[in-house]
Amino acid sequence: MYPRLSLLHLDELGEKRLARLRDLLDPAEREQAARFVFEANRLEYIAAHGLLRSLLAEETRRDGARLRFIRAGQGAKPRLDGAEGQGLDFNISHTSGLVVCALLRDGQLGVDAEYLGRNLDLSLARRFFAADEADWLEEQAEPAQAFVQLWTLKEALVKAVGQGIAMGLGSFSVRPDPPRLLRVDTPLLGKPERWRLWQTRPGDSYSLALAWCGADATTEPQIISPWALLP
Repeated sequence: MYPRLSLLHLDELGEKRLARLRDLLDPAEREQAARFVFEANRLEYIAAHGLLRSLLAEETRRDGARLRFIRAGQGAKPRLDGAEGQGLDFNISHTSGLVVCALLRDGQLGVDAEYLGRNLDLSLARRFFAADEADWLEEQAEPAQAFVQLWTLKEALVKAVGQGIAMGLGSFSVRPDPPRLLRVDTPLLGKPERWRLWQTRPGDSYSLALAWCGADATTEPQIISPWALLP
């Protein structure tokens, strides 16, 4: 099966649809949303988790508000409880007014979105990225945007594996244009050809990357309008 992805700009949401997303959250999620100090962070959390429930509801044909999530252990990726959740991998990302959710059956998947206008310390690439990536960045005409392109690709991969950046961002090497995995020095990823990387710019202010592996790793993701999920 191909990946399915939905993204939402918060400035297009409106109060009525925000209320629908909030109504989908379970008590623990509502409690977590209430803990945020800043309103922008609270809205991103509500939108991300509500949109995920909407996407999962469309996939499983279940009521999004009744979906339950489980974790195999601390730090493990959440899974959907019940028979409908078997073989279903999903992931979310949100940044500065953009929310993204993605899912895939019978494979591994990760998604990451970043705001291109964020303040960056480009020296981090030399410290944490693979050496060939840091060399490549220094050759780019717009190194800040190239850094974010690399970061989103790498973050999507580590999220797909479920290890986070503890896996080591220097243990593999990627490139954009076209998005691809060049080198792997960790058994967690396996062979580079297992993975498909996809990247886009949802508007002028963001970079979004999707990484997945599975039987249909050569298939483009299906993008689903959030308004189809939230009529």
